Amino acid sequence: MRTFCKVCSSSADSFNFGALTCRACSAFFRRCVLQNYEPINSCDEKCEISAKSRRLCKNCRFEKCLSIGMKQYKVVMKITPKSLRQNSFLHLIDIEKFDKKLEIAKTMNFEQTGNKKNDLINYPVFNDVFARYSEIVMENIEIAYPQSGGIEKSQRNILLNNFVAPFIFIEGAFISENLSLWVFPNGECLDSNRSECFYMMHENDETGAISNKLFKPYWVKMHEKLRIPLEDAKLNKAELFYLFSLIFWDDKLDGQSEKVSELCRIQRQKLFTELIEYEKQWCSTDTSLRIGKILLLLPAVQSAIQIMSESSKIHVLYDVHDHHSSVFKSLGF
Repeated sequence: MRTFCKVCSSSADSFNFGALTCRACSAFFRRCVLQNYEPINSCDEKCEISAKSRRLCKNCRFEKCLSIGMKQYKVVMKITPKSLRQNSFLHLIDIEKFDKKLEIAKTMNFEQTGNKKNDLINYPVFNDVFARYSEIVMENIEIAYPQSGGIEKSQRNILLNNFVAPFIFIEGAFISENLSLWVFPNGECLDSNRSECFYMMHENDETGAISNKLFKPYWVKMHEKLRIPLEDAKLNKAELFYLFSLIFWDDKLDGQSEKVSELCRIQRQKLFTELIEYEKQWCSTDTSLRIGKILLLLPAVQSAIQIMSESSKIHVLYDVHDHHSSVFKSLGF
């Protein structure tokens, strides 16, 4: 049976970035995302998009792509054979393999229940999902960062404790299409504005109400310090991968040996070189400004880790450790 592109109605080849489209509209969407295209109100936003007219209005064509369900987070940088020969993006290649491995693991380990309905997660389910996904991330980390395989276990754990929780929250923010939601691997969400749904198991749950009162300010802080900066940065998936790598190869962690710090510095320098080359090839705006915006997210990540650390002390004080135990375990608390 013949199928048609949901954007321009020409013959469709396959599902691309979450929707049935032709090759032309798939390539158009990829370019827009990689170039961080921002729609400009240059028309009445009612332009007809057809096979003949699709080149006339970039704004309406892009909005049509989004409206039919094409997902920006599904776009991964196209690595050309020339780039591979020049070894220009080795870090990106490794972490893309890691990402694909995690996507398979999510399908196998989690029932995707809430991704379309924005079902809200409660803390018992959250702890189970977060703990299992943390293990999956740690088990596969050498795919993303082969150089970490030779690091002594206790030193490697320092890197992982700094990486896993931010990785899960940032990935959840990146996937989400709602600024207040964090999406988790089972498809369910945590709403920063409705934290009572996370803590309270039923309407008269007094313990849950107390927990919500204690910890809602920390979710508000997480939203302000991490979620909003991530939204403002408008990362594409390749830039997200570089951010993850810069977080992992942190060379200034407590308890880190000089040998591991030096390895981290070497890896970070290689990452900066790759990131600069990537932005030169794909960035449609000022390269230095774009790189600066990405690097400014690193202090935001450390702020988020500090917020988690502060909340762990409240857990001990009020003996409600079970509400976020999986997060604290991943952080080494």
